Amino acid sequence: MKKISIIIPIYNRENTLRRTIDSVLCQRDVFIELILVNDGSTDKSEIICKEYCNIDKRVIYRKINNSGPSKARNVGLELATGEYITFIDSDDFYEVHALINMINEIKDNDILICNRNIYNNKNIIKKDIMEKKFCNIEQKWECIEYLQSLNLFNPLWNKLYRRDVIYNNNIRFNEKLISGEDYLFNLQYFEKINEGVITNTCVYNYYVNFNSITGTNKNNDFFKQIIPVEYQMKLYLNMGRDIKKIEKKYFVCFRNAIAYKITETGNFKNTKKYIEKCLEYLCTEEKKLENHKKISFYQICYRLKIYFIIYLYVKIRINVKKIFYKMRGKVYK
Repeated sequence: MKKISIIIPIYNRENTLRRTIDSVLCQRDVFIELILVNDGSTDKSEIICKEYCNIDKRVIYRKINNSGPSKARNVGLELATGEYITFIDSDDFYEVHALINMINEIKDNDILICNRNIYNNKNIIKKDIMEKKFCNIEQKWECIEYLQSLNLFNPLWNKLYRRDVIYNNNIRFNEKLISGEDYLFNLQYFEKINEGVITNTCVYNYYVNFNSITGTNKNNDFFKQIIPVEYQMKLYLNMGRDIKKIEKKYFVCFRNAIAYKITETGNFKNTKKYIEKCLEYLCTEEKKLENHKKISFYQICYRLKIYFIIYLYVKIRINVKKIFYKMRGKVYK
């Protein structure tokens, strides 16, 4: 039977880590190795990791200085020996027969993409997805766009990867990024493969943590966010695909970046230069696109210097989000 390497990057998850690890080790009828990479935790996560490492030979443990999830996952990739690789976050957990179902469904494909349950403080949500298969370039990009419409393309935890594809093409996580590193990794992986399958089989339980790094604006520097977006734009241009959907991603990056800067600085004076710098970059990039003939939103804002209107729009959006979080007993950071 082929082996699966499961990689868990860990940072201060003592309250949920046991549940996550147990959900992996209780899997039956499957050959696994569990790789725990402690990213410099300051709580009791290390004690928990060592405990499991001492009682189960399938567990591999490494501790590194706090360097972010990309570094932790790269360390995990270097340690992995399975034919297949997948990732799980340290506050989530698997369904009982998750891994054997994944092995059975991937067959000879290069990647398997699965469904998940969404856990929040009030209920469990499962949204069915369409089962699809791709075996050529056009079908592959249709699947990518379908997954992106469901917010299921970026995550690593709902996918089973082939180790040889990762290693033969030197695909690794960009350690300069703490946002979008999964998006970029998946783009690079999909670029190198020919066949894959999407299944509605639910294997993963995703816990919505509003105070996590992905639930807040802690990681939204514009010039880092756009790295994976520009990579996808380059792929689309090379293939002659419609880039309208990708252009929208630039706006999302821009809006999130301004929200981060407002949260960080707290006033218009300190945000104005950053807005101008981002708009200048966007306008310069737009001029490089051969099919870009109309005056865009960015060009209008940049020419008229309506930086305060942008600031006001994002500020209002932040306040609305704060109300949304407060209603759920969470703190917007």
